[in-house]
Amino acid sequence: MGVPTEGSYKMFDTGSNASPITSSIKGAQKHKASDPVDGNTNFTHNITDAQIPYFDPQYAGDINSLSDITGSIQFRGYPQEVSCYTCSFEEIGDPNNRTIIVSASALEDGVSFRTRYGSTYSPFNGGIEISTTRNSTIGLQYSDIGSDETFVGWSLTEDGTGNILSNSSTYLHTVNDEITIYALARLSDAIGVDFCYYNTSNMNTICSPCSTTKTVYFDRDDFASNPLEDLIWYENASLTVKSDQGYYRQKTTQTYTWLFGLTYTRTIVDDTIFFVSGSTFPIEGAANVYDTCGNFIYCNNS
Repeated sequence: MGVPTEGSYKMFDTGSNASPITSSIKGAQKHKASDPVDGNTNFTHNITDAQIPYFDPQYAGDINSLSDITGSIQFRGYPQEVSCYTCSFEEIGDPNNRTIIVSASALEDGVSFRTRYGSTYSPFNGGIEISTTRNSTIGLQYSDIGSDETFVGWSLTEDGTGNILSNSSTYLHTVNDEITIYALARLSDAIGVDFCYYNTSNMNTICSPCSTTKTVYFDRDDFASNPLEDLIWYENASLTVKSDQGYYRQKTTQTYTWLFGLTYTRTIVDDTIFFVSGSTFPIEGAANVYDTCGNFIYCNNS
């Protein structure tokens, strides 16, 4: 006998092992379904220790997880008889087993990163399945975030709607239901550009091969719609430190693929020379076009 399908019933009486009460919710769970409810003192605990196959869909409705159980009336008929044809232990499985998916979700085009669980990495902008057990704690991380990308946080939704669970680089999750956890990333507010840097105005030096390089950061929105000489140049991606005074030529590295899959790279340094002001100028970090190297050589008279 289990929870009655009509009439009244109690919730927590279990009786003794010798004289069990199987018509209450807790009694039916303990004596008929072998649910671990001995220490439970409230209805929420009983839900946590229930088993989905034993609910009668006529009273519980169509349930996919225990979070679908919200009222005691859904326990009517619990535990229902579960028919099994050519069953084995492997097919039934351990009811405590859980599968958690952790996925990298790019919030903007151009963002590419991965998630990590231990030594296992997801594909870029993909997910991994984690086989674990209920009540275990798993540590999730993100990986391979680009210099022009920003980690937003961990969420139960792919687009970040709702509460952010955490914005730490590592998220510790205590497993209950089988869910997907998303790591969210977007483009940062700054974009980095590589330059050759010279602290002298000597044209022979400026137009010689690049010996010192710097990454300069610009406000991403301004960079998309303005020439470089109209922007403030920064040393750091958080846009708080202005670039050093000196002369700059933009540096680009390109990769090519030849026949048979062979690749090679080449570096191109732009002829345009920018001068960036330092702290002694009225607008720190401002730039202007200083000159161009072109197809000629500047010579000293000495």
